[in-house]
Amino acid sequence: MTFDFEEVPGELLKTVTPTDNIAIGISEDVKLPYKGISAVFRQRYANHLLQVQAQKKTIGQVATTVQDQRHVFYLIMRQKPYNKPRYIDLESCLVELRKSCEKNGINRLALSRESGAGFEGVQEKHMKEILFTVFDGWHGKMIMFTGA
Repeated sequence: MTFDFEEVPGELLKTVTPTDNIAIGISEDVKLPYKGISAVFRQRYANHLLQVQAQKKTIGQVATTVQDQRHVFYLIMRQKPYNKPRYIDLESCLVELRKSCEKNGINRLALSRESGAGFEGVQEKHMKEILFTVFDGWHGKMIMFTGA
C-alpha cells in the first residue's frame, strides 16, 4: 500500500496550508540561493536558518524546526548550494524524513519542484521513484507543488 501523493500546480509557500509540514532541500553550509522559492523562504524563515546551523547536520541528514503547528524539514543533500545532489544523499534524507514524520505523528507533508527548492539537478522521474520507495506504506499525504 502506498501513501497518498498529489501533484499540485502552484508555488509551495503561496499555496501550502498553515498546518502542512514542509520539506526543502538545502546545502550543508545552510546557504540558500537568492532565486526562486529560496529567496522567499530566506525571508519568511530567516530565524529558522540559525537553528538549522546550530543542529550541525551533515549531508544525508535532516534538520528540523517547528513554528506553531508546522514542522519544517531541511534535507541536507549537498555540501554547497552550487553542487548537484547525489541520489544516494537524497534517499538518505528521505529515509530520515520518513522516520521523523512517523516519530512526530506527521501525516501531511509538502515539498516543491520549484526553482530554488533544493532539488535542482534531480530528475523528476528518479525523485518520484525514490519517494515512492521510501514512503511506501506511510500513512500520510504528500503534496508536491510544481511551480506556477
